[in-house]
Amino acid sequence: ENIQPGDIVINEIMQNPDKVSDTNGEWFEVTNTTNAGIDLGGCVIEDSGINSHIINSSLIVPAGGYAVLARNASSTINGGFTPDYVYGSSFVLGNDSDEIILTCGGVEIDRVEYDNGLTFPDPVGKSMILNSPFNDNNVGGNWCVSSSPFGDGDLGTPGAPNDSCGPVFTPGIISGHKLEDADGLTSTTADRTTLAGWIINLFNSLSTTTPIATTSTDVNGYYEFNNLLAG
Repeated sequence: ENIQPGDIVINEIMQNPDKVSDTNGEWFEVTNTTNAGIDLGGCVIEDSGINSHIINSSLIVPAGGYAVLARNASSTINGGFTPDYVYGSSFVLGNDSDEIILTCGGVEIDRVEYDNGLTFPDPVGKSMILNSPFNDNNVGGNWCVSSSPFGDGDLGTPGAPNDSCGPVFTPGIISGHKLEDADGLTSTTADRTTLAGWIINLFNSLSTTTPIATTSTDVNGYYEFNNLLAG
């Protein structure tokens, strides 16, 4: 199966449960951003250190859906949820700083490097949640913490949509046409001609000298910047 970066996104992380021990209660959730199911069987989850685990059975993440990977299978001792896959003791989520790296077929599909509260949340008994799977999940500011209780009373939404982090910017588009207007009058259009091959730069509010993106007009004078994210 040809899984591409961005198809599967690490979406929620319970690295430090409160109601149960870390040994029993750690888990993380992934979401499928595509319109077809994806099997993660054979993929690898690891960190930048010694933790590594090969997903050794079929693990289907449904289209637009979720899968929860956990240390313990039993809902009576893991905090009160049913995981989709159990990796056991071969993969551990550090309470402070750690990484979750998903690799499939030798290709890195996704990575999160949380940082002990420097930019990411650092909760106890609450999962960290991504505000949108379309935002960069390796940017701490795109994460917040869960507000909904589950199971034994920790906060999180394993296997379900995340709680809200507040307003979310979803991918957007800026587009337009570059035209030459011979008479300079907005009331007439017959004298307008399209301008092909013009370079169009996009700037943000922080800099007027270095563009954040560059494109050029096509034969019809049209230009477009797409998949624009917050920041």
